[in-house]
Amino acid sequence: MKETTIKAFCLMLISTMTFLANAQPKNYHLLTKAEKEQKSLGFIDQAEYMVEGERLDAECYYGEDGKTIYTKITFQVDHWYKGKGENIIYIVKKGGVIGRDRQTSMHGSRPYTGKLRKSFLLLNKKNRDEYEFPFMHSSASGRYSHSRKDDFYIKAFCELKFDSKDAFHSFVTRANKVKLPGKKKDAGLEEAKNNPSILINSISSTSALSAGTGQTITITGSGFMLDAFPGEGDVLFINADNPNEGHLLGLDDNCIELQEIIIE
Repeated sequence: MKETTIKAFCLMLISTMTFLANAQPKNYHLLTKAEKEQKSLGFIDQAEYMVEGERLDAECYYGEDGKTIYTKITFQVDHWYKGKGENIIYIVKKGGVIGRDRQTSMHGSRPYTGKLRKSFLLLNKKNRDEYEFPFMHSSASGRYSHSRKDDFYIKAFCELKFDSKDAFHSFVTRANKVKLPGKKKDAGLEEAKNNPSILINSISSTSALSAGTGQTITITGSGFMLDAFPGEGDVLFINADNPNEGHLLGLDDNCIELQEIIIE
């Protein structure tokens, strides 16, 4: 009788310890800021990769055993803070839902990958074509504010809160091998200011065009700064109904075609 009682107690103790380990991220609010920072930097150093981007899609499937569900996330990377890879990557995690078969984590604090919402992820390489989270809790991710009720601009890792992107960058650079995004566009803007060489040769119409009729106005010239902003040039037309707002429209190096725009 004694032996049975001891075994049962040990099993309960192991289960409790496992639950507490899984629930640990929920207790980050009990840590000091310095403790959160130390743990967060440790997690970044532990991960092979750190990226910013957004989830485009996710698909659940059964593993080789035919029973375990996995979720494959299609993720578009905007910047590789740590490591280097493709613009589109695939992240595989255990768990998911197929029909009535729901296999989800026992603890609710999981890495954040909201669809079409920017997030920061810590990752490891799973195989040649896929990545995985180094640990399955929220400390492997970060996100931007989604609501006015949020008291942060970015919240990441061990519930650390940052009031700006600069503050976030200042922190993550304390970790090893982290590289911040470059400022190529800013350099291009500075070059454009120093070299104002835009020349407009002609405008196909000087009268108002009606929207919704497929009419086109063509502006021809040169120096629309396509070299400074490859595929990213913009021209601003003032909205007559609301002068404080304007339309940002794509540029061609020598020709701008605007469809269904009223210019008065």
